[in-house]
Amino acid sequence: MKKYLIPFAIFSVIACSPQELDIQENNAQDFELYANASQSKTVNDGLNTKWAAGDQLSVFVANAGESTYSTNSPFSIAEADLETGRFTGTIPAEAITSATYDVYAFYPYSSKLSTPANTTFYQAIGQDANGTQTQTGNNSKAHLAGSKMPLYGVTKAVPVSETPQIAMHQLASVVKVVVKNTSGEALNVSKIEFTATEDIVGTYYIDFSGEPSYTSSGAKYVSSTAKLDVNAGEAIVNGASAEFFIAIKPFTAPANGELKLVVNAYEKTISLTSAVTFTAGHIKTINFAYDQVVKPDQVLQDGFYAIAQGNNMMTAGTQSSYRGYTTLSEQKNADGELLVAADALWLIEYDANSYTYTIQSYSNEQYLRTTGSTNLSFTTTDAGAFEITNDNDTYRIGIGDRSIGYNPLSSRFAMYLNNTTDQNINLSIFPATIAPELDAPVITAKANTTNDGIIVEWADVANASSYEVSCNDQTQTVSTGVQTCEFTNLSYGSYEITVSAKASGYIDGVSEPATVALSDPNAGTNYNIDFESATTSYQYWDFVNITSQQSGNVTAQQGSYYGTTDGKTSGSITTKEVISSPASISFYITKQSSNNTASTWFAQVSSDKTNWVDVASQSASAGVTRGQWVEVTADLSSYQNVYVRILYDGTSAVRNIDNVVLETN
Repeated sequence: MKKYLIPFAIFSVIACSPQELDIQENNAQDFELYANASQSKTVNDGLNTKWAAGDQLSVFVANAGESTYSTNSPFSIAEADLETGRFTGTIPAEAITSATYDVYAFYPYSSKLSTPANTTFYQAIGQDANGTQTQTGNNSKAHLAGSKMPLYGVTKAVPVSETPQIAMHQLASVVKVVVKNTSGEALNVSKIEFTATEDIVGTYYIDFSGEPSYTSSGAKYVSSTAKLDVNAGEAIVNGASAEFFIAIKPFTAPANGELKLVVNAYEKTISLTSAVTFTAGHIKTINFAYDQVVKPDQVLQDGFYAIAQGNNMMTAGTQSSYRGYTTLSEQKNADGELLVAADALWLIEYDANSYTYTIQSYSNEQYLRTTGSTNLSFTTTDAGAFEITNDNDTYRIGIGDRSIGYNPLSSRFAMYLNNTTDQNINLSIFPATIAPELDAPVITAKANTTNDGIIVEWADVANASSYEVSCNDQTQTVSTGVQTCEFTNLSYGSYEITVSAKASGYIDGVSEPATVALSDPNAGTNYNIDFESATTSYQYWDFVNITSQQSGNVTAQQGSYYGTTDGKTSGSITTKEVISSPASISFYITKQSSNNTASTWFAQVSSDKTNWVDVASQSASAGVTRGQWVEVTADLSSYQNVYVRILYDGTSAVRNIDNVVLETN
């Protein structure tokens, strides 16, 4: 599709004011909210918009009065145009064919929005269904902007010779909660929840081709409760007030309906005697008299705990930006406390001002925190303010819309969305203490060459009831008093040996690892045959009907001499002993006449010198030219403890062999 910049593609998008967010009071009915009170009044306030450099709009055009829209075009605003609200972009050249046209704009820009008559692109209003809004400080409206405060604008019948002027309108409504502290003591507001008679936050399909309409993107993606977290809010002294702002979808609460407002843990309900409308682009005020001291229940007393999900306990161990895990302890002391290792012990303490908890690792004395997404890391200064709730002894530990959970796919504890299905965020919290730790066994380990084994020995450890001996991926359990263990028939290589002392009610005592190398007794042996010497000089091989030190008829592949079949119809070269860990074999063959009678060379292996397995074969006739050497190779790395043989079978016409190389691991 051809696109180009045309005069009417330079937009001036006019908001109510280019200044910072402001409120303008009017004389409409206000409504206040008191405990068990039935009277209310309402006030509507205006919202304004301030653009930032780089903001983008989705822009559509259509011939005036028609509903065939152009494709979505992004329009951007530059730093120099912030005062005038000038956005620029391009539209398809064929989009307008009449003298006048209509323009539709939507903020924030998304390439997924395909038409003003939208039914497929969902836009968040205020927050996600399981999310929260965040206000920093009392009386601040700075959070009432951005991608979850959408705007739209429509201007119609614009002459093609003119630049469109578009008034942008808010698609969200705002609830202003005025909290007046009459409790008799200072009040810190940390959270507010507003529950309506229908869904008011989440994601919606917004049709702005006419009067805007909102369609839920699905029951689990919207909520009737809007949540606000308040960070860094100052204490409200007795008799003073502070303002808090929550963005919502516009709606009308019907007569005889109920609205609920919760400030910290103090809940109030209002029964409406008449319908109340929360209008897009306006702020509705609710006055909340905080007239008593209400604190949420302290779910946990300050103390040391183990945090578990299923059979896994969270540990301070590092898993990237997440926490590790260990098996849930089965041991308790006389006080009913779990006996755990130091890195699975957590100090949980309650903050009576914020009604939240800090969680500190016993082992490293650092605090848990989250810096966003699934991250669950440590800090020494900025302790995370976690909420802990209890439902029938199942706990949720979270911040906002995320909670600590165990992910079995990644084997880690991290922060997951509260509606997650892949991770379990229903936790168990147990009083816990450090378990006593057994002494680490002192071990010796040595190779036993007679059976390709390793012998491990140690001294008994006080209070141990058994030992677990590990040799790479093999383990054996040994009773006390035995103090020795052997692993046999091992492959050659390096092994790490550890011994763990075990006893009920104790942390395992784990030895320092010992390393033992099992070496192939044949390693370093030269199995090569260059045919430069008599066959008897190759001490690791038996020769049958194969000669060495031959020359004259062809040129040796390497050196001065080569071997021949000596006019026999069969012959072989076989290792005298088992090769414990062969790697590969290679050799070269040719013929010293033009005879093409069928004959073949084989590379073979056998565990008993009776039953042979072919691992490579090469014709000694067809395709072989007199005096031109052909290499034969075979990979033997999958075999162990075998004899290796080169076999010739065929005609009595002389065939030649040279440069045998047998490699071992």
